[in-house]
Amino acid sequence: MTNTVIIEDHPLMAESIAGKVREILPGYCMIVHSIEELAAGARDMSKVDLWIIDLELGKTSAWDFIEHLRAEHPDSDILLYTMHDSPWIGSRIRKAGVRLAVSKSDPVGNLDSALRAFRKGRSFYSPSFADQSLLTPAFTSRELDVLRLITEGLSTAQAADRLGVTENTVLTYRKSLMAKFGVHKIADLMTLSRGLI
Repeated sequence: MTNTVIIEDHPLMAESIAGKVREILPGYCMIVHSIEELAAGARDMSKVDLWIIDLELGKTSAWDFIEHLRAEHPDSDILLYTMHDSPWIGSRIRKAGVRLAVSKSDPVGNLDSALRAFRKGRSFYSPSFADQSLLTPAFTSRELDVLRLITEGLSTAQAADRLGVTENTVLTYRKSLMAKFGVHKIADLMTLSRGLI
């Protein structure tokens, strides 16, 4: 019997995941829609075998939550089920100690495969994440400076002033960072870069 907790903010997606879990991993399956909801429930989570989470966890950084799970529940496994499948994510997943990862853009059969791999004590990475550590983009020191200032919430003008460059230069670095992360919005850049710098 497997105890599974699914943290997914989209109810239909959560139910779909839960259906697959119940089909492949007999046992208890609980759905929560946010870390805050999980904390408010004050449930005993010491017996959770599998956590299924997304990188989008609301106010809480998924990377911070994964680190928390690793510390508090070292015997639990984590299945990262996310729409973020930029090339650098595969490496980041492994560094975080996650051995099961599926992109939401992959066929649903990959979720089945990941759940079966968990049942057998194996790792599973969908093709979006497999062997991508060599593809992790290299960041220049100036890109990392700009990224740090963006994640601190500075505007383009403030970042330019702090770095002693023009706003256009900051915009150029920001555009380069967004391309490397494979995102089109600053909010996504901030979410994905948490814990990187």
